[in-house]
Amino acid sequence: MFKRIRRKALFSTLLTLTIFLLLACNKQTSSSSTSNSSTTSSSTSTTSSSSSTSSSSSSSSTSSPSSSSSSYYGAATEQSGLILKNTLRTIMTNNHYQTTYSEIRYMFVGSDADPNQAGNLILFYSRESVLGAWDNGVTFNREHVWPQSLGGFGRELAGSDLHHIRPTAPNVNTSRGNKPFAELGNSYTATTKYGEKIVGYSDNNYWEPLDEVKGDIARIIMYLIVRYSELETRFSETEHSPIKDGSYTLLLQWHNDDPVDDLERNRNEYIYSVQNNRNAFIDHPEFADLIWS
Repeated sequence: MFKRIRRKALFSTLLTLTIFLLLACNKQTSSSSTSNSSTTSSSTSTTSSSSSTSSSSSSSSTSSPSSSSSSYYGAATEQSGLILKNTLRTIMTNNHYQTTYSEIRYMFVGSDADPNQAGNLILFYSRESVLGAWDNGVTFNREHVWPQSLGGFGRELAGSDLHHIRPTAPNVNTSRGNKPFAELGNSYTATTKYGEKIVGYSDNNYWEPLDEVKGDIARIIMYLIVRYSELETRFSETEHSPIKDGSYTLLLQWHNDDPVDDLERNRNEYIYSVQNNRNAFIDHPEFADLIWS
């Protein structure tokens, strides 16, 4: 009987030990599972965080906008007279990339683009739309608004400044020649035509364009006077001026009577992208009167 009791006690002890081992094993498995789950969750969280950072970086990595007209002129917008003129001269000269006379013929299709017909450009003086591809001067050539013989600049500096040079029908360019601009009224002796359209009037000494381009001409000349100091001197010399008698009065009259239009604004933006300078009198027409009135 003693042996039976002893055997029963041993069996009870073994059973207790087995239960203990099973519980311990189960606890370890649960702990390991929890640990793995936590690690997986942490890994997922890290991946998610990395993705979010990448997305944020991509979102903030945007290109800087180009300089606006207001920031380009800075303090000039609060000036007048000689101070304003000198400030504008510095602004329009600094960082000005000089285009070449040869390059310009291929740039007109961008600078003088017809907004209603891709690949076409608008001829100066006649305002007609023509194919913008250069064809060795058959359809258009390069017109210096301030004639080279009067400005004395050749094909460099003002002579290759895209703000200054316009695409013009060859016969119109020839008719205008190097005559200064003027108001002729009824005293003209000849007309210039593009096709059947009259685009200019002339006598032996002067040439008058259509009213709708007079403001454009005035703003180009004002740009040249301010951008190139040597041309400011020549403007006042009758034999060198592109305007009859070197008249600032006529220049301002044309500027105010024919306001800036979208073609000029678009042209100014395009040239800024190429030359890195702007025509101040297109962006701020009021500058003209602030300087010369």
